[in-house]
Amino acid sequence: MSANPFDQLSILLFLLILLAIIFIAIWIFYIRKKMTPQADPYLHALEDLADGRYESAVEKFKEAIRQNSNNIGAYLRLGDKLREQGYVKSALRIHKELTLRENLTKEDESRINKSLLLDYEKTSDFENGIALAKKLFDENKKNDQWIVEKMIALYERSEKWMEAIETLRKYFKPLTETQKKKIALYLVFQGLYLHQIKRAKEGRIKFKEALKVAPACSAAYFYLGKSYQNENRLEDAIREWQTFCHKVPGRAHIVFPHLEKAYFDKGIFEDLESFYQDLTDLDEKNLNTVLALVEFYLKKGRYERAHIFLEKAEEDFKNSNHLAAKKVEVLYHVNQYKEAASEALKLCKVDYKKLNQNYTCKICKFESKDPQWRCPQCKSIDSFSI
Repeated sequence: MSANPFDQLSILLFLLILLAIIFIAIWIFYIRKKMTPQADPYLHALEDLADGRYESAVEKFKEAIRQNSNNIGAYLRLGDKLREQGYVKSALRIHKELTLRENLTKEDESRINKSLLLDYEKTSDFENGIALAKKLFDENKKNDQWIVEKMIALYERSEKWMEAIETLRKYFKPLTETQKKKIALYLVFQGLYLHQIKRAKEGRIKFKEALKVAPACSAAYFYLGKSYQNENRLEDAIREWQTFCHKVPGRAHIVFPHLEKAYFDKGIFEDLESFYQDLTDLDEKNLNTVLALVEFYLKKGRYERAHIFLEKAEEDFKNSNHLAAKKVEVLYHVNQYKEAASEALKLCKVDYKKLNQNYTCKICKFESKDPQWRCPQCKSIDSFSI
């Protein structure tokens, strides 16, 4: 009995289909095995960024952009990282180009403009930075505090003190003590500018305005006294500095050198003793006042008095290298040479920088012999430990 041709054809077709399925399965398995899957460069760039591998992150952001030119996030982070690495012009170009794209979401626009604002700040383009900050704030109904603070920082950097004051008062109600202190310093900086252009009287008015805003503003008292001293109005200078010392004894030392000169020029140097004694009674734990009084006794040649006072003070300042240095000098003058030498040997083991009374910027570490309320180097406000 011969086979049915139809059945033979069905079997053949089934075998062909089965072979085709097996071939495709083997081919897919082979291809998957041989091919390395494409990693997402954007995700790897973010990982590098988080781990501090910045150069690698930049390269992978570029790769992500080459693969997908619509990846706004990659463009943004690439520009931000370039700015942080010092390539500000490249960052600015990338972020500006992004603003020209169509069909951006509101969120994308906001992120791009914030990056652009940081670019302007980094390049010291304060005019465009301030204009953009104002635009962003007007468009943002949530009153983004970051934008306001950035606007104030740009006003600071461009020395537009009145605009900075107006912005603080407009957007922050009620003002915090820190914000009041900032406004007081802005007024002081205005006063200093008026002094530079020979309008000292108007400058003093600004210093006094600052004290109304922040009654303990050391910069206002310091420069107010200096202004009077420069015009030889020594009584006024002494009055302002004495007021400051009694109001803020912890910072009184910043005016001591100038106050001493005013006392000396006025011929009342002897009166300093009672003044310093009053301050030590007011704040007996103030090392700077103790040192100033000891130095006064040394200048007057009253070595025994300095010695007695120093021995009493040592109980409160046992670990002070500054007091130890002064003690060497006092012991020498009272003829206690062996004790002076012993104290001097101890000080030889001390890092000399610890005895340095310079004022140091907390931001950029700039050092100044005179008190500063705005860093000459990095332009930071109130960044010195005074």
